[in-house]
Amino acid sequence: FQTIKLSTVEPRFIKNPYTEYYGFFIEKSRNGRGTGKVIRVKHLPQQKFIKATLLVYSYTGTPPADGTYVVLQFIQSEKYLYRNENGELRLKKDGFHPESAVGITTAADPRVFLIKSGKHSRDFVIKWQGSADHTITLLPQSAKPVELQPIGVNGPSDGQLFKLELPILRTVVKSGL
Repeated sequence: FQTIKLSTVEPRFIKNPYTEYYGFFIEKSRNGRGTGKVIRVKHLPQQKFIKATLLVYSYTGTPPADGTYVVLQFIQSEKYLYRNENGELRLKKDGFHPESAVGITTAADPRVFLIKSGKHSRDFVIKWQGSADHTITLLPQSAKPVELQPIGVNGPSDGQLFKLELPILRTVVKSGL
C-alpha cells in the first residue's frame, strides 16, 4: 500500500446533485441514536447541518495517486466512514477505537478512500483505497444505507457521483439593536 501524508483538513458536506439521488450524507438514527450507517437526506434544515458536516482529511501519496486520498469523519459524532471486513460501508462502532486521522501514514487503513474526478470536472467518485469494486454508491431509495458497489461498465452511475460543499451557516440578525 501507498505511503500517505496529511495535507489539509476541511469541513464539508458530501452532496449528490442528481435528481434521482439528490441529497446529503448523514448518519441514520433510530430513537435518537446513531446506527452506524450512512444515508442521504433530500432536505437539510439548518438544525441538522452539524450532523451532516464531515471533516475531510486530505493526503498526498508517494508516489502521487490518480486522485486524492481522504478520510471522512462526521464532526458531531466523531465517527469515521470505513470499510468493514464484509466489504460494507460503516461508521465507527463500539470497540473500534482507531488512532486520529492526523496520524495515518498508509493507504492500507480501512478509513482511507480515494477521490477521483467523475464524468464532469466538479463531480467525483469515492473509491475505497482506489478499488473500482468498492465505490461509494447511493441507492434510489433515500432511506437505504449508502453501499460500496463496483463502477458500471459505462462509467460511474449518477448514484456514484458527488460534490464537496462548504457548510455555510446562516446567522440570524435582529433588527433594532
